[in-house]
Amino acid sequence: MTDQARADFIRVLESAGTFLEAVERDFSLNKLQHPGKQINLQNSFQSILTHLDDAGDTGLSIGYRVRDLRGSLLTIGAAVREKVEKGILFSDRAHEEVIYLFQATSVILKTAVDYLGTENPILLRWLENRQRECKNTCDECATSHEERLVEGICVPAASMIFLDMLQGFAGIHWQVVNMMWLVTGSWETPRVKHGTR
Repeated sequence: MTDQARADFIRVLESAGTFLEAVERDFSLNKLQHPGKQINLQNSFQSILTHLDDAGDTGLSIGYRVRDLRGSLLTIGAAVREKVEKGILFSDRAHEEVIYLFQATSVILKTAVDYLGTENPILLRWLENRQRECKNTCDECATSHEERLVEGICVPAASMIFLDMLQGFAGIHWQVVNMMWLVTGSWETPRVKHGTR
């Protein structure tokens, strides 16, 4: 990978982290302050997508993952925007689960930046393990959410938003790990369960 491509990826991941932190603040404060961050996110992602257009098959694979990462981030942003604009409340448990996922996702993004800077295989293994843990957490959150919905603790309007957010978080985790495999050429290493070859 060229130094420019590595710098672009680092910028994309850092932009994703900044965007996610702004959306987390909006979620926590129940007040919208992040729309300007979407423009910065779009610009960062567009820069790397432009470089990938001529990069061949690997570029197309990475470009797909970058687009999906952007889509997952914007899904979370849109869900938070809808929650705030419509005044939809989450249960205390759902709120705690979402805050945990925001924080776990932020750590994944920061670790991916560190991995790109060092290509330390220990960081890649940590990312792979953390992705699996976060996927399991999203699954567990969905199950506990269903129980809250049945018990009447959660309302249907909150349900759709919560599930969109879970899908967005799981998408971010999966695409970041896939990007690291492709970007650093470690795709050929043996994969662990879920998303393995």
